[in-house]
Amino acid sequence: MRLKFRLRYILAATFTLIAIVPVLFLGIWVERTTYSRELSSVEEKHLLLAKNITNALELYTHDASALFAFLVKSAEHKHWPQGAADLARALDFRHFAIFDSAGVLQKSLYPTEEDEAILPMGGIKALEPLIAEGGRHFSDVMSDAEERPTIYIVETLNGGDIAVGAMSINYIAKLQQQITFGKRGHAAIVDRSGNIIAHPNPEWSATMKNISAVKPVTHMMAGESGVSEFYSPAVKMDMITGFTTVPGVGWGVMVPQPLEELEDKAAAARGAQIAIIVV
Repeated sequence: MRLKFRLRYILAATFTLIAIVPVLFLGIWVERTTYSRELSSVEEKHLLLAKNITNALELYTHDASALFAFLVKSAEHKHWPQGAADLARALDFRHFAIFDSAGVLQKSLYPTEEDEAILPMGGIKALEPLIAEGGRHFSDVMSDAEERPTIYIVETLNGGDIAVGAMSINYIAKLQQQITFGKRGHAAIVDRSGNIIAHPNPEWSATMKNISAVKPVTHMMAGESGVSEFYSPAVKMDMITGFTTVPGVGWGVMVPQPLEELEDKAAAARGAQIAIIVV
């Protein structure tokens, strides 16, 4: 009787083990497959989101450059064309003016009381690297005279005068704010030197924090696109991001998400595995 009793438990334990082992291995495989699939989706979804923002920014910089050229041409006339100032405001131009090589104002699109705010902190000297290059260029994001994040378009004209357009980052910030997903998935936009133009952290945006040491930003500064894992000092977590660059101006767009969120999705498969084992 005692032998039968022991045999019954031995058989029960054996059959239970036989049932659990394959289910356990299947569960591990499902969990790893789920995590791998989530990582693959980053390349598809996050990189696509980054490219969509990049396309919008490329069109925006093209329009801004075309308007700047129109304002430069219009500056040759005695009066600005009707509606020029309103059109400039619609594209986030805070100001447009013509200066001589010494930085003396020659002609202004807006009233003279606003003229002091057009140049960056440091005056015309802060734009000298762009002026020296000749042609038309977008600056990195920098502070204007009122310490607002500003992007400048600068062009050296025939005769030595300098056309300067000062643009706010409102449109760029709106694009960045439209991308939110998961718990901490977001978008961030930097200039070609790694300075933040738009970021979920308002303090970082206001101070134009330089994050050039962050791995994907380094790639973007080199004009590259792709997917990368990195440690984010903003959220203090390991992240994975799709990233790409805006042609012409060299701005970088990245769409990161914590790896922890992908792991949580894979963990859901682990819960189903435990339930199956229990059954």
